[in-house]
Amino acid sequence: MNQLPFDTVIFDLDGVITQTALVHSTAWKAMFDDYMRQREKEHGEVFHEFSHTDDYLPYVDGKPRYKGVESFLLSRDIKIPFGDPSDSPDSETICGLGNRKDRAFNEILVRDGVKVYPSSVRLIEDLKANGIRIGIASSSKNCKIVLEAAGLLQLFETRVDGEVSATLNLKGKPEPDIFTVACANLGSTPDRTVVVEDAVSGVQAGRKGNFGFVLGIAREENHRELLMNGADIVVDDLEEVTDTYQEIKPHIPEEKQENFAVVFNSFNDRIEMVKELGEFLGLAVGKKSRTDKQEWVLRPIVEKVYLPFKWYFKENGVEFSNKIPDTLRTPPMYRAELVSVLHNLMSNAFKAVK
Repeated sequence: MNQLPFDTVIFDLDGVITQTALVHSTAWKAMFDDYMRQREKEHGEVFHEFSHTDDYLPYVDGKPRYKGVESFLLSRDIKIPFGDPSDSPDSETICGLGNRKDRAFNEILVRDGVKVYPSSVRLIEDLKANGIRIGIASSSKNCKIVLEAAGLLQLFETRVDGEVSATLNLKGKPEPDIFTVACANLGSTPDRTVVVEDAVSGVQAGRKGNFGFVLGIAREENHRELLMNGADIVVDDLEEVTDTYQEIKPHIPEEKQENFAVVFNSFNDRIEMVKELGEFLGLAVGKKSRTDKQEWVLRPIVEKVYLPFKWYFKENGVEFSNKIPDTLRTPPMYRAELVSVLHNLMSNAFKAVK
């Protein structure tokens, strides 16, 4: 019996499961630098190299291939025909440049192979062992090829990638289409689903889709950007989640397993009271730029909500322990509902402390 507050987890691919985000970034840089040098020769434009930080992350990362081309070119005030997906990689169209990048990506993939994040694979295997359904949603048209090369394709019950998106005419990130379709394919609903993403456009999609929990992975030291754009919490690596998950599981006595579900459902009433209290206090639209107030606002919320949360479970015969301090990062088994409430109050409470 699954007693977690979610029954489905949908993972992004590049940068979350496989270490191919850097491969994509390298391929994009090779293609765009060549193209910008071509424009320098043909149009006399000053060459500015393609930057991982200033160009890849804000304009390309996480987006469908042709959308990434268009987004970057517009940032340089360059307009070229869209073309057609069948365009040759040598064509000077958005599709042609996208196909040129794909050629570069596959060359690097063949040469270097696919590396995975072991902690991500361990977490997926552990979730599956506990009855959680697992899907993958990626903008990449190379998703299946990469998973096969890594020997991971069998871990996922559904795959919604760039090829599927083209067939179903799905919108790319930051729209939530690929995640909502993957969720539906698994017979679940967004409120019972966790989205795991490393791209800003990905956590934006998770928020737009009203998913129950959005977990961000800061591979680029972009914790703040991920939190501001929709992540409920952000970790450096899924090792943090895996270790905590394994740490707390043994601390729920076997004879209390069934009671846990009853206790958790009862606690939902307390969660609703917190939400209503926030609305009553007028914590409606906050100003996230007031980061200097964040700790001041967060502390009383944690003291009034999280600590009673621990006490409440203990009084009902369910204890848990972990190495994480008593802050927002509560144990994964409980936090999907609680953290979303805390995050909402934290991000909206700034208005009350102007």
